[in-house]
Amino acid sequence: MPGLHQRWRARTWIVSIAVAGCVVLATGTASSSVTAPSVPPHSQLKSKVAALGKITLTVEDVEQQVARSKAYDLLNKQFEKLYPNVKIKRVTKGYSALITGEKLLLSSSHAPDVVQINYGYSDQGPLVKGKLIQSLDPYAKAWGWYKRQPASNLDPIRMTPAATKLGTSNLWGMAGTVDLIGIYYNKDLLSKIGASVPKTAADFATVLDKSKAAGQVPLMIADGDQNATLFLWYVAMAMVVPPANLQHFLLGQPGANFSLPQWVAAAKLIRHWAADGYLPNGYEGLDQGQTAKMFGSGQGLFRPSGTWENGEFVQDLGNKVGFIVPPPEGHAAATVAGPGQPWCIVTKSKNQLAGAAYIDFITSDAAAKVFANVQDLAATKIPAPSKLSPSAKDIYAGYAGLARSGTGLSWSIGTPKAYTYLNSGGQEMLRGKITAEDYIKKLGDLYAEDLKDQQS
Repeated sequence: MPGLHQRWRARTWIVSIAVAGCVVLATGTASSSVTAPSVPPHSQLKSKVAALGKITLTVEDVEQQVARSKAYDLLNKQFEKLYPNVKIKRVTKGYSALITGEKLLLSSSHAPDVVQINYGYSDQGPLVKGKLIQSLDPYAKAWGWYKRQPASNLDPIRMTPAATKLGTSNLWGMAGTVDLIGIYYNKDLLSKIGASVPKTAADFATVLDKSKAAGQVPLMIADGDQNATLFLWYVAMAMVVPPANLQHFLLGQPGANFSLPQWVAAAKLIRHWAADGYLPNGYEGLDQGQTAKMFGSGQGLFRPSGTWENGEFVQDLGNKVGFIVPPPEGHAAATVAGPGQPWCIVTKSKNQLAGAAYIDFITSDAAAKVFANVQDLAATKIPAPSKLSPSAKDIYAGYAGLARSGTGLSWSIGTPKAYTYLNSGGQEMLRGKITAEDYIKKLGDLYAEDLKDQQS
């Protein structure tokens, strides 16, 4: 994840569930309003790309996180070996630098051939409506991409060509990885306080108290970049709020009942962690990158974050780091999970077939194994590799558990006003400037307003 981890702060949250068997929006088919390119059979792809002659394929991404970046460097070399007439020019930028300026970039004379985008109305919408990226449905249909990943991993990136509806119609991108939020833990520190891995939210609270009493930092996370606001929100809500209710809110669908007391209980839990000494001293001024290094150096019992950090923590802590899905209270374990940044073909590209071949390659079974080798979680469905670190095994097992229970939750927050307030109001609530009750009430009110706006 870029810059540890502006991506989650900057995401435009939309439809997304990355686990097969979870609740998803309907999957549509390609719209007839988009002209389909001539797509060769997959068996002819190598020869057709070779016929293009020597070309340079420019790809731009936000993958600055070390382990994932390493995987893409390796995949690019493998792609060049498979297609020796193609040279990959990889350009990696910070999340804000690439995503926020993409409309201008993709319409410019120096547009890349393949690019990562952020799915959603605000970011993907203008690119689709402006015809700056190409529908991938012709390639997906011809080359079997629909079967590579769960439909729920593709639905988040589907949008009508007019950018008016999400989760349906054309597929505009494919992700190479899945990003799932959970809680890392330091096994040595857990052992020192004589505690076991928590199974429920009540267990988690007990372990936090023991950790604090022992002079440890119970939750190694900071909020200088709003990551505590978001990650603690996701963790607390997944623990306490019934998954189906939370899912309605995340997907921007009718049915989220904010009168349920669990909403306020979860908000109070976040405030309790911040106000009563469960976060590191000066957490307001620290950022996610700093606290990641602190956790990797052995400071902090728990680390609320996502699977993209696993490679670094394995390098730093080895077998001493574990990973759990947020322990629930009164329901099956749940957490948010969804595709990483999708790869798209740029309309201005003169090398679109090579660009499609690139996306085909980085979402293949072989690529999925490369991601697994750096302890990452691939979007393409493959059996869990045998050679995984303990924390990676935890991640694969947690992901499978979400599939069985159908409680993989959307990354998205499909209501724009509610998302904006989740951040701004969350900051105020975290610091005690407003009550948990007032925070949840306004969040629910804005959610209702957003639903009305969708119908207007």
